[in-house]
Amino acid sequence: MKKIHNMPPRLLGLVKDITKDKDSLNRIKLSTQFFHSSFQGNVLMDKDHNVINFNKVAAEIFDLNVDDFKNAARDRFALLRAKGLTNRQIWKEVHKHQKWAGEVSFIDEGLQGKILWLSLEAYFDDDDMLTNYLVIFSDISEAKKAQKQLKQLAYYDSQTLLPNRARFEEYLIEKLDSSKKNTGPIALIYLDLDRFKYVNDSLGHHVGDELLANVADRLMYETQNQCMVARQGGDEFVIVLEGIDSHQVVEQVAQRIIDSLSQPFDLQGHQIFVGASMGIVNLPDHAEDCVTAMKYADIALYKAKNAGKGCYRFWNDDFLKESTPDRMMIESLLREGIRQNQLVLHYQPIVEASTGKIRSLEALVRWNHPVKGMIPPDDFIPIAEETSLILQLDEWVIHEVVRQQSEWKRQGINLCPVSINISASHISLPSLLHTFETLVKGKPYLANFLQVEVTETAMMMDPDNATLILNQLFNIGVSSSIDDFGSGYTSLGYLKKLNADVLKIDRSFIDGITTDSFDHDVAKAIIALAVSMSMKVVAEGVENKEQWKMLKEFGCDYLQGYYFHRPMSSDKVYELLERHESV
Repeated sequence: MKKIHNMPPRLLGLVKDITKDKDSLNRIKLSTQFFHSSFQGNVLMDKDHNVINFNKVAAEIFDLNVDDFKNAARDRFALLRAKGLTNRQIWKEVHKHQKWAGEVSFIDEGLQGKILWLSLEAYFDDDDMLTNYLVIFSDISEAKKAQKQLKQLAYYDSQTLLPNRARFEEYLIEKLDSSKKNTGPIALIYLDLDRFKYVNDSLGHHVGDELLANVADRLMYETQNQCMVARQGGDEFVIVLEGIDSHQVVEQVAQRIIDSLSQPFDLQGHQIFVGASMGIVNLPDHAEDCVTAMKYADIALYKAKNAGKGCYRFWNDDFLKESTPDRMMIESLLREGIRQNQLVLHYQPIVEASTGKIRSLEALVRWNHPVKGMIPPDDFIPIAEETSLILQLDEWVIHEVVRQQSEWKRQGINLCPVSINISASHISLPSLLHTFETLVKGKPYLANFLQVEVTETAMMMDPDNATLILNQLFNIGVSSSIDDFGSGYTSLGYLKKLNADVLKIDRSFIDGITTDSFDHDVAKAIIALAVSMSMKVVAEGVENKEQWKMLKEFGCDYLQGYYFHRPMSSDKVYELLERHESV
C-alpha cells in the first residue's frame, strides 16, 4: 500500500453479514436432501412439463432406470387419468386451484394395473407467472389389490359361501332406501336352525360346518332369484325377498323353506334332522331402518320358537307390549345403573409387538349391579345400542376415562393413551366433538392421550359425517382407530381422508393365523394395507407366543390379548404403570 505523506498506513475493506445467506444455503441443502431421500416419488417439472429434477424412488415406481426416467417421465404423466377426470381435466384442476390430489391409473398397456396416489402442485413467481410443477406420488397398486381381496373376504362367509352379516346389512340398507322411492315392498326373514347345537355337540364341528353348507344350498334352491340369502352368524340366516305380490306369496316361500329344512340331511354316514324357526317382517311397512327391522325380526323369531319351533311368525306391533320382558327389564335397570354410577371401567393393555411393553390401554365398560352382580357386556350393550341409552353410556365412559387419567396424573404416573369405544349412532354426531372439546380445553394435558375407537362397520354407516367428526377430533388432539378391520369394508378413499392412526385387525382373523391359510392371508393383507397408508396396526385376541411371533414377522406394530394382559381394574393398571412396564 502506498504511504501518504504525514499519514500512517491504512487498510481498507468491506464487511458483509452473510448469516442469512448461509441459512438459505442450509435450507436449500436440507430441502434437496429431503427431496431425494423421501420414500415417495418426487419430480420437479418446468411449466412445459419437462423434468428438471427427480429422486430415485420416482424412477423405481415406474420401473425405469435413472438414466431413462427424465425422457420417459413426461410421456408417462401424459397418460395418467383419474376416476371421472381425463388427463387434460386433471391439469386444468391444477391450474385452477394450484393443486390436485387423488388416485390415478394409466391408459398405456405397459402401465395397466399401476395405481398411484398423486399430488400435483403448481408454483408461480411474483408476477403470477407459472414456473414449475411439483409432482409427489406413491405406488398403491398392492394396497388396492389387498383392498379388493379384503372386500371379497370381508363380504362372504367361508363355510357357506353366502354373503355374510356385513354384506347383508349393507344390502338391506340399500333396499330400504330404494323402497322409500316406491320401488316395491320387500320381506325380511330371520331364520334359526332348531337342533344345530345338538348336531355340533354330538357329531362334532366338522359335521356342523358341512350341515351349514347344505342348509345354505337348500335355502338358495327354495328362493331362487327372488332374494338375497346371507349367513348372519352361527346357525342363523337372513333372507330378503323382493318382488312380492302378496302376503300369501311370502307365506308360500316361508312354508317351502320350513318343509325343505325338515327333510333329513345325509352327512358322513349320518341322517340328520334339524328344522328351522323364522321371524318375518314386511318392509317398509313395519320398519324403515335396518336396526329396527332386525330387532322386529328377532322378536318374531322368538315368538316362533315359543310356539313350538318348526314354524314362522310375522311381526305384529302387539309384540312390543307382550314380549322380551328380559330386555325391557335390562333397559330399565341400565337407565338406573347409569344414574346410580353402577358402571365401572376395566382396562386392557396394548403392547408393542417388538418388545411386549405397554404402549396404550383400551377402556372396557362393565356393569356391577348391586343385586345381580357383574352383568356381561354382551347382555346390556346390544340393548343400549337399540335405544338412546348408548349415547349416555358413551358419555359416561368418556368422562370416566378423563377422570381416571387425571387421577393417574395426580398420583405421578406417566400417562399413556387410552382408547374409548364409540357407538355407530354417536360417531357422526356433533355432540361427540363438543364433549371432547370441552374436556380437552379444561384439561389440556390430555391432548394426545385420548383416542376414539370405532368399528369399521359403524364407520361406513355414515362415512362422510364420521370422517368429518374424526378429523375435527384429530385437530384437538384426540386420535382415532378403526376397530374390527376386515369384518366390514372400508374404501381406500375414506381411509385416505381419515386422520386415523390405527387399524385394529378383527380378532376372528387372529384365532387361526398360525393354522388357517385364510386367517393368515387376511391378517398379512391388512398389515400390508395399513403400512401403505402409513397407519399403525393392532392385532386383537393374541392368545399364544406363536401368534405373537408371526404377527411380528408380518410387521404388526401392536398386540392385544390374554397372552399379555387380561382386562383389569384401574388399581391393577396403576400397579403395572408404577412398575415402569410402560415407556
